[in-house]
Amino acid sequence: MPKFPVYNPKDIEKLILHGWFKFSRQKWSHRIYFNQVKNKTVIIPFHKKDLPIWTAKSILRMADIY
Repeated sequence: MPKFPVYNPKDIEKLILHGWFKFSRQKWSHRIYFNQVKNKTVIIPFHKKDLPIWTAKSILRMADIY
């Protein structure tokens, strides 16, 4: 059975920051980014593990990047 690709939270963070989001605050291990133009908030979990593909896609979909 093939493994699903995984993404590092830092890679997702680079894409979010490139999409005009700014770091707003952090609550525990979740970093929250906000875009004033789109009026959108995106939350990225920064755990010790990598993010599964469906979580990464969901984050990018919330940011209107994917």
